Amino acid sequence: MRLILTYPEDAKNQEMADAALAAARRVCDEAQEHPYMAWRDHSMVNSGLLIPGWAFSDTEIRAAQVWADALDAAQEYLTVPEYCSVEIEVEFEPGDAVPGDLPGPDRRLLRECWYWRMRTTATKRA
Repeated sequence: MRLILTYPEDAKNQEMADAALAAARRVCDEAQEHPYMAWRDHSMVNSGLLIPGWAFSDTEIRAAQVWADALDAAQEYLTVPEYCSVEIEVEFEPGDAVPGDLPGPDRRLLRECWYWRMRTTATKRA
């Protein structure tokens, strides 16, 4: 797994790009959060969709903040145009282990079956 800049032109050179990505990874490591999970939770929590706040666990909200902090740390090494933000993607290469996306007591996962669970609950009430 590696982190890549969505807009590589934000870095003056490859050395600065590498430093930015290392800073982002360091923030995730210090928070003991896998970069993929932090990226995923940040994407979900800040999706702009009309998803109620109760749909996210405290762990997901914390991980989303870790990714926001990672982006801030990366920005120190980049030249980002005004009114733009740093964007970093997570890329998996063949053979990389992907962290489990299974729901647990600390992570609620908005999956396709979430709608059906709500629908089933609503039907039972009727």
